[in-house]
Amino acid sequence: MRDPEVCLKELCVTTTVDEKYEAYIPLFIYCFNKAYPEHDLKIYYRGDISPHFEKYCAVGENVVEGFGLTLENNIATTPSIRFLVPQVDFEDYRYTLFTDIDILFRREPNGIVAPHLKAMEKNHLECYENIMLKTIRGPSMPGVHFVTREWWPDTAQTRVQYWQDLYENPNIANYKGFDEYMLYNMHLDSNLPLPNIGHDSWRLHGIHLGAYRNKNSNPPISTVDNEFLRELWADADFVELYNICRFRNKIVYLPRPVEEKK
Repeated sequence: MRDPEVCLKELCVTTTVDEKYEAYIPLFIYCFNKAYPEHDLKIYYRGDISPHFEKYCAVGENVVEGFGLTLENNIATTPSIRFLVPQVDFEDYRYTLFTDIDILFRREPNGIVAPHLKAMEKNHLECYENIMLKTIRGPSMPGVHFVTREWWPDTAQTRVQYWQDLYENPNIANYKGFDEYMLYNMHLDSNLPLPNIGHDSWRLHGIHLGAYRNKNSNPPISTVDNEFLRELWADADFVELYNICRFRNKIVYLPRPVEEKK
């Protein structure tokens, strides 16, 4: 009999999104598929993709429409339910990476999986890799979250409970950042080891466009990100897609690379 482990795919990257951030989807798909064509992608959309973006989104292949429609849409509902997607959709993968829709993936020398496994072993975490943040509201975990196949059954009961909580009391998600507090408490309630406080092992795997949504913010651009910006702005297909997305929603903004002073 064939070992089922042999048949497993390596990685699926997933997130959830609604109409507010729909314009990020084509850019997310374009960059991810270009960077990691060997991995799979599942985006859960709360509704139906608009005609403006449908042809760029590979509905049925990369995008699952109509997810989470029974839940009221509060500020943090959509980012929260990315961790509550159906386990059955990921049973064919060794690993899953939950992420944000406004990240442009770039290919990294060590890929996605290896750095997370190394950090997971270093921090003595059993089936996931993340960090813990200490905030005014209490401990939380960032939304870019790496898990192994074992994480799904280990958190199954807790995830069902949080879905029920969001259904019965939608106001619990009425503030920004609820998803990150929920993620921390999911692991606490599932009796899983918790990570140390710190940023040493957290990684985005690309450029976070959300950092540039506020026109008054001017986050520093690393050397690696700056080189990636050069590649993106030199990619005619990407630029055409970017212009389409930005035309539909000005929330989409990608900075130009910083030019070196001569």
